[in-house]
Amino acid sequence: MGLVPAGIGTPGARKRACPVRGALDGNLPLRGGKALSFDPGDFITALFYQVDEQMRAMPKHPEAHLWPSEVVTLGLLHALKGVGNRAFYRWLTRDYRALFPRLPERTRLFRLFRTHQDWTQVFLAAPTVLGVIDTYGIELIHPMREGRSPQQIGRKGLSNHRWIVGGKLCLLLNQWGLIVGWACATAHVADKTFQWLIRQCEERMIVLVRCDRQHDVSKMSVDLVY
Repeated sequence: MGLVPAGIGTPGARKRACPVRGALDGNLPLRGGKALSFDPGDFITALFYQVDEQMRAMPKHPEAHLWPSEVVTLGLLHALKGVGNRAFYRWLTRDYRALFPRLPERTRLFRLFRTHQDWTQVFLAAPTVLGVIDTYGIELIHPMREGRSPQQIGRKGLSNHRWIVGGKLCLLLNQWGLIVGWACATAHVADKTFQWLIRQCEERMIVLVRCDRQHDVSKMSVDLVY
């Protein structure tokens, strides 16, 4: 669904950064030398409850196998799991098929994720008087490996004063740090590409644009947008 990037770094580093991801793999975080108690089945149930509370008004298509809240829950699990499509589907059908008895075939499930990405808009936070917008580079491969594969999806661009090959994530946050809007593109695009995010809320928010260098003041055209 394009909700969360799979992450950067070694698998062990990603699990340390996201304890839920490690726990879903069966690697429980330690506290005081003892593994914390964690039941992935209970986590999936709780996650579904939270999603369903937000989407209960959305109807189910008469011919659909899954409710919209089930599709979104599975998309979130795929993002948290941080593995490929086939590995995720094997894990899901092997361990938790009972929680999703009408789970469709793998390729159909991932077509649902792609088709219904707009359902994630339900979970965006409301604008507040103050907000901030910034972009973050997501490195997918080392720059020395650029162009080696015809399946490469990232492009070369600057992030944190160094070259990366990957993508760029732009987040618009409200004053509580909650996501009001987001967009992504390849790493070579200019930050001003994401100005449309600001314009969506210009009547309701004062948006602060974070600038790292003096000439970056023009990257979003303005420092304050009313």
